[in-house]
Amino acid sequence: MKKSAFSKGKALHLHVIIPVLLIVSFFTMKSVLIAGTDFTAQPEISGESAYCVATAKINNDDYVDIVAALNEKKQIVWYKNDGDGNFDAGTIVASDTDNIQFIHVDDVNNDGAPDVLAALYGRPSSAPVVPGKIILYQNNPANKGTFSSGTVIDQTDCNGAKGIYTADLDNDTDIDIISASYLSGKVAWYEQDNGSFTKRDTFSFPKATCVITTDIDGDSDLWPDIVASSGSGDKIVWFKNNKDGTFTNSAYTISNTAAGSTALIALDLNDDGKKDIISASGDNGDSEAMFYTNENGEKISLEGPGAGKNIEWYLNSISDPASDVFPEKKIIAPDADRTSSVLATLINEDAQPDLVFNSITDGSLYYCIGKGHGTQPDPNKPPYNPFEAPKLITDDVGSVKSVASADIDGDGDRDLVSASYRTSSRQGMVKWFKNVSGYIITPITGNTTEQNEGTATFTVRLDTQPKDNATVTLPVESNDTSEGTVSAPKLVFTASNWETPQTVTVTGVNDSDDDSDQTYKIILGPASSLLDLNYNGTDPDDITLENIDNDDEYFTDGGASGTNTGGGGGGCFINTVK
Repeated sequence: MKKSAFSKGKALHLHVIIPVLLIVSFFTMKSVLIAGTDFTAQPEISGESAYCVATAKINNDDYVDIVAALNEKKQIVWYKNDGDGNFDAGTIVASDTDNIQFIHVDDVNNDGAPDVLAALYGRPSSAPVVPGKIILYQNNPANKGTFSSGTVIDQTDCNGAKGIYTADLDNDTDIDIISASYLSGKVAWYEQDNGSFTKRDTFSFPKATCVITTDIDGDSDLWPDIVASSGSGDKIVWFKNNKDGTFTNSAYTISNTAAGSTALIALDLNDDGKKDIISASGDNGDSEAMFYTNENGEKISLEGPGAGKNIEWYLNSISDPASDVFPEKKIIAPDADRTSSVLATLINEDAQPDLVFNSITDGSLYYCIGKGHGTQPDPNKPPYNPFEAPKLITDDVGSVKSVASADIDGDGDRDLVSASYRTSSRQGMVKWFKNVSGYIITPITGNTTEQNEGTATFTVRLDTQPKDNATVTLPVESNDTSEGTVSAPKLVFTASNWETPQTVTVTGVNDSDDDSDQTYKIILGPASSLLDLNYNGTDPDDITLENIDNDDEYFTDGGASGTNTGGGGGGCFINTVK
């Protein structure tokens, strides 16, 4: 499988009338990540327009299946996995789910069979009026994969229902339901009591779009707080769990500047024991991407400009929830243009959470690899970003509305599933992307010349640790040994050295022929591994080099002569000539 290629800087050739011309061309190469965070697109699961997707083991075969909300067909469908990532045509969970916006899968009644919750936006302003609804479809534990006709949890306080979450809010071991409704402007808590649901509380929050739960104030994970965002407002807020089955009805502010927040994640990003909040601000129209730190009560702008449509990190350092806004906002991904979904998952299995998000504008999926927990040691420097720069997964997935992650093919890696809705110019689809183990390759440095038998170097390491103490062998060879040779015929990686970069040196071969500059390649792979099938057969892109001819040539540049030096883009330059 081909990965990511190197791009070669252009040599600036200065031509002068001289009997012998020595050109030394230096190449500066962009850093390239060829990683286990590579993904390969698999055949479409469905070509229907879809608003939301989730993963779960729906039936009895212990394989991860896919559940999708098909907005045009007004259906919820689950697709059976055969264990290798091949899916059937789908089984309908529910029909007549008009204007469905969101689904959430969880074993709500704790019977071992994952259930499906649906948020139906409704059509309250058109005739006939259709109210928004929260509906529970229960999976039959005696015949998993068959679902009840649906139990309406609410249809009075959920017009414009857009978000659902599940958690045990009152510490009674029952899973409760929380909803966010845009038109009603409410966040609602439905308490479960042995399979029956009662609307326990509602919280006023205009244009409520997304809702999750987490322990914001650090008083107990057994009593999670509620976090909600407004889709076309600027707010992210939280409601404090009083640890007695009640909540504060007045919202505490996390952010007043999260324009168009469409997705929320709670993670402890700086290892202080407090849950921070990640938000996708998909409708932010600002011209600058800024983040702030609170030093002695004063907000200081640390960075800009940017695209203004961001994945943002809100650092939780509150001491008094009644008075403290989350004091720091950090831009994780400044170019996330119209992001509708962001999720945290373990892509490369290194225990550091990674992020996956989409851009509706360019029809793309991206990922950010987690670097580990970070702190803010120096208030005069930008806050630590615990994620690497975003990297492209695909730019051919349409208008993604939702992303999920699970081990689809049973190989131990977390794969991705996306749901895209149909537009006038883009197809709707449900699709999955296989997580493929791979390599991290650094740029070539130095130069390759015939005259001095110059050298170029690059390094290679694995992106993930081989499974089961496997050995991974990656062949390395030149496709033209009359132009360049390599320092080693293969690289061998094990569980003990997989993340140590191994250097490959390429040496140019001199000849007496006036054969001009010659291009050749260093062939990498395919790799072999008996125990790790994720690496076995992987084939990173080959590396292209140019061997510069040093034999007699005559050029003219219109009369220039003498000693010349020049500079050019890509770090290339002309050495002194005489």
